[in-house]
Amino acid sequence: MALRPFGIKFLGIDDNDNRAAAAAFLNLYKVPYYNVYDPSGELLALYNVPFIPYFVFISPKGYIVGRYAGAIGAKRMIGYLRKLGAIKNGVEIKYAY
Repeated sequence: MALRPFGIKFLGIDDNDNRAAAAAFLNLYKVPYYNVYDPSGELLALYNVPFIPYFVFISPKGYIVGRYAGAIGAKRMIGYLRKLGAIKNGVEIKYAY
C-alpha cells in the first residue's frame, strides 16, 4: 500500500456481510489492511459514520482530526492527508466500507 511508508494504517469495518462472505472477499482481493466485523453497527455509531464509504481520520493520540464522505482515490487521499499533516505526523486512518 502506497501510504505504508508514512506510517498510515487502515481499518475496514464490515457491518453488512456474513463473516464467511466477508472473509472470502478479503481473501479474493487480498485486502492489505485490517478488517473488523461489526454486524450491530456499534463501531460505526461510535465514530458517527452516517453511511459507507466514509473515512474517519484519527491521530495517534486518538483524536478525530478529519472526515471524508464517499469513495476516494489514492491521489486525492494523499492530498487530503497532506492537508491534515498526516503524511509527516502518522495519522491512523479508519475506513468504513
